[in-house]
Amino acid sequence: MINLNNSINTDKEYYVSLIKEAIEDGSLTETEFLNEAIYIIDDIKISGDFDCGIRGTDHNILNLEDQSWADILQWGTLVVPETESYISNTPICELEALGYINIPLDSNHKYQSEKVIEQNVKLVFA
Repeated sequence: MINLNNSINTDKEYYVSLIKEAIEDGSLTETEFLNEAIYIIDDIKISGDFDCGIRGTDHNILNLEDQSWADILQWGTLVVPETESYISNTPICELEALGYINIPLDSNHKYQSEKVIEQNVKLVFA
């Protein structure tokens, strides 16, 4: 029997290792400042590479090896500085203290659309 929780943890650990490699090679930038972060996973904050208040890094850069957005959203917290919102089922006090609004996973369009696609694929091939 396959342990799905172990597989999920392994996938997340692999993804975190990809993020760390991308930071080392300069593809991603880490930041200490929450108001500059576009993604938070474990203790890593990925910078939006802001210049004069304009974000230079798109969220799509987080999809390092065609991971599903549902996985990326479940493994970490997607932060949208422009709208002062973040996507997570867990409230983050530090972000809310900055005025950010929490959007649960089920209320996010990327998460919802991937779940619908995933369900349809299961129905077709079941």
